Amino acid sequence: MFWEDSGAIIIFAAILLISIVIILLVNRYQKRYEETQNLVVTTSKRYAYMLKQKEIIQPEKLDAVYTINRYMNSKAQLDRLNLYNQMINIIQGDPEIQDTIYKCQKNIDLKVIYDNNLQNAPNYSNQEMGFSRLYLKIEHKLSNAISDEICPIIPQFHIYFRYTSPQGRNSYYINYEFSAEEMVDCLKLCEIVENNKQTAIYQRSIMTPALRYDVMKRDGFRCVLCGRSASDGIKLHVDHIVPIARGGKTIKSNLRTLCEDCNLGKKDKYDQDGIN
Repeated sequence: MFWEDSGAIIIFAAILLISIVIILLVNRYQKRYEETQNLVVTTSKRYAYMLKQKEIIQPEKLDAVYTINRYMNSKAQLDRLNLYNQMINIIQGDPEIQDTIYKCQKNIDLKVIYDNNLQNAPNYSNQEMGFSRLYLKIEHKLSNAISDEICPIIPQFHIYFRYTSPQGRNSYYINYEFSAEEMVDCLKLCEIVENNKQTAIYQRSIMTPALRYDVMKRDGFRCVLCGRSASDGIKLHVDHIVPIARGGKTIKSNLRTLCEDCNLGKKDKYDQDGIN
């Protein structure tokens, strides 16, 4: 019984001693690690350079992949898909997508700066310079952590055009992949299209016979200023209340019926604070 108790005590003492030794070694290593890390922070040229880049390069936080779903009204519409028109509709109709693309443009520009600056970064230290392996390990770890943090993400965009039959029995889709650069080009194209819509040529081109008829019918086929109609022997025009030259749009609320005399007299006059 004595020997059994003694053996248990010896085993316990050995385990306790080993545990104490391990704790002392861990604490010693931890202290050495912290001291070496402080040394890296204060002496490493590579780390100091990367820390400076963190102030210069502040990329937008973006996902690596964006998935956009566009649902078609019919299988025929999916089959006759006009990618140019669909992409314009997708981007113009979603401010969130536009914002994401603007952020992509920022990251694309920053990626060029990031790559150039990284090439000019000081080399890592080496053992020939008198640095320990632990120093080199920590220098790589800290510098690479900053590099990963500030590296701009340039996303990919997956666009799915989908159609599902009313009963849900059949589903179809067409998938396109766009780079961030291609999405930026699409956004610029949308801006050109939108700017063109604001031009005088565009505003005049959408004055269709049907719209002209609707405006005249609304106004009783009479000049809203003098009250004359075609029965009085005059020609009726449809006038832009706010002239196109002053930013007026070809929309019903900005259109009215005038006789030829009143319209020629008005020309492109517009009183913002008075009667027009």
